[in-house]
Amino acid sequence: MDRDYVVRSHLNRNSRKHIMLAVIAVVLILAAACGLIPVDQDTGIMGTVTLGPVNPVSKPGETDSVPYPDAEFIVRNLSTGKSLKVKSDKDGMFRVLVPEGSYVLESDPDGVKLPYLKPVGVEVVKGSFTEVSLGFDTGIR
Repeated sequence: MDRDYVVRSHLNRNSRKHIMLAVIAVVLILAAACGLIPVDQDTGIMGTVTLGPVNPVSKPGETDSVPYPDAEFIVRNLSTGKSLKVKSDKDGMFRVLVPEGSYVLESDPDGVKLPYLKPVGVEVVKGSFTEVSLGFDTGIR
């Protein structure tokens, strides 16, 4: 085998490997800068989602809402306009990693009209989870 070919082949493999690693690094840096990838694993929004009213006639002193499992809503970054769809768990709880900033949690505009989530503003501080309680309105009156 030609010695020059072996050297060129080895250099080409190493060059391709370095180029690929550089491209991946640039993509990850840009994604983090755009808010697509949370930088901190300890920063985000968490909370509970309820559904109510669940009875046509509410009685004073009685709770007229229930945990809302599998509730879907949008978390939108007010600075970047980027948004993501979030879904509560079987107990109506959710937790989402997002970078620090100002957000609005709202109903999916492409989803069903009811139940409806009135937009909720949230400020996320680096290094902590902001807790919120979300109440979806069933429309029952």
